[in-house]
Amino acid sequence: MKAASSVTYAAGCTIALAAATALAQRYGITYLEFPPGFSGLEIGDINNRGDVVGVGYHRYSSLNLPFLWRDGEAIGLPVLDGEPYGWATQRSNSGAAWGINELGQVVGTSDYRSLAEQAVLWSGDGRVTRLFDSYQSRATAINDLGVIVGSNFGAFRLENGVVTSLAPLSSPRDINNRGQIIGRNYTKAVVWEKGRITSLPSLGGSDWARDINDAGQIVGSSGIEGFPVIWESGTVRQLPHFGIGAWAISINESGDMAGQYFIQPSGITVTRACIWRHNLMMDLNDLLTEPLEDEWYVWGDTRINDSGQIGTLIGRLFVGGKPVRLEPVDIGLTLWGIDPSRPGRRNTIEIHHVSPNGRVILLWGTTRGEGQPFEQCSGAMIDLADPHLAAVGVADANGVARINLNVPANVEGNYIFQAVDHTTCEVSPPAWALFKMVN
Repeated sequence: MKAASSVTYAAGCTIALAAATALAQRYGITYLEFPPGFSGLEIGDINNRGDVVGVGYHRYSSLNLPFLWRDGEAIGLPVLDGEPYGWATQRSNSGAAWGINELGQVVGTSDYRSLAEQAVLWSGDGRVTRLFDSYQSRATAINDLGVIVGSNFGAFRLENGVVTSLAPLSSPRDINNRGQIIGRNYTKAVVWEKGRITSLPSLGGSDWARDINDAGQIVGSSGIEGFPVIWESGTVRQLPHFGIGAWAISINESGDMAGQYFIQPSGITVTRACIWRHNLMMDLNDLLTEPLEDEWYVWGDTRINDSGQIGTLIGRLFVGGKPVRLEPVDIGLTLWGIDPSRPGRRNTIEIHHVSPNGRVILLWGTTRGEGQPFEQCSGAMIDLADPHLAAVGVADANGVARINLNVPANVEGNYIFQAVDHTTCEVSPPAWALFKMVN
């Protein structure tokens, strides 16, 4: 990576933007109540009130049971053909909660007598309603207008008691407040709108559309190797990632994304949670305000709301996870974004929470390594195994720096960036940017 000659030193890197109000720089941890008697949990969704829904796996009865976490407390949702269960009560029916809207309505599944799973709706007061009189069905998402999507011997849309078939869409995943529905048709990602199904452009291989916001931005994965992607304005764009693969799982109205990536320490595949913001990817472990215990990982489905809160799990390898809600905190030196992230162009990297009017050093590399001292700043430890100087800039009075880089045309692939505040020697978490030629 080569910095533009005019921005090698502070005089050429003066900044002009005020701080944005999207996704915060750091995350505090709210540990949600772990119900006794359960060996594992899975997060389904989070709304803008910070309510989290999901499913728990009972250690002794082999049941899957639906939960709502509200104000940090685990609330067991009732299953069909029975009253809300007590923790010590073993029931014959299982269930799972997969989606929640801003009214507190929850959708998911529940077993019913001798039948397989049934699509159900939990109203705001927790009552459960069976949606279909059929052998097997599933509800996967609900928007703020109460429109439900799922599968009932074929994909369906349910509004005010009226059912619309979504065929040939086979696996509906989500619905936004404009009524756009995303999902999968065999191996292809598709979007349904006003009775018409459109295939989304592909990077090749198998595609998954996993979430959609009201602006129509869709996230998921595409390509033989499973690259994380965002679909917008009829195009597909690969997102930066680290490790052996990744996928984007959720997107909020600001365009902030959350998902997972995979690494193989000691030959064992580990799933870790990450975020994407303004063409940069960051590991959620690096953004936590308090460290997790050794050998713990942030993992599992990661769902982000419009406040930047994230519902996810933490867990040890081969041990069930604990549900957590990550709370955004606007602190800490952070790489905020890169635009346009293209080789052969001038790229602008934005850095937040620099010392006001202070100097900031931008480094780049290709490999993450163990922390090593940065000689130019006493006490600073960087995470790049092969650090190179990209540029030096100066922040404005608000502590925001914008550094312009001329990226050579032959540069392609994922690169890691890290910033160092020369005044305090604070080091930002590493962030990944993908430089890729676009036709």
